[in-house]
Amino acid sequence: MSLASFGGGVDPRRRKWFSSSTLVYVDIYIYIIYTNIIIILLLTDFLLSTPNGGGLSTSQVYNLQGMLRVVGA
Repeated sequence: MSLASFGGGVDPRRRKWFSSSTLVYVDIYIYIIYTNIIIILLLTDFLLSTPNGGGLSTSQVYNLQGMLRVVGA
């Protein structure tokens, strides 16, 4: 496959396909970032939770997950 057929050519259809696939990759990248944030929140909750109830409660973590899901998706 030549470089021209991968978005650098003069065919506008190829360039359009290339830019739309790039947007898909950006969406996947943003989704991965949000997933990592949720994982970090869960790990933080697990590490900070103490026998006397310190740290975030499970319901708070789920609320944060719901807000991130609304923003991200």
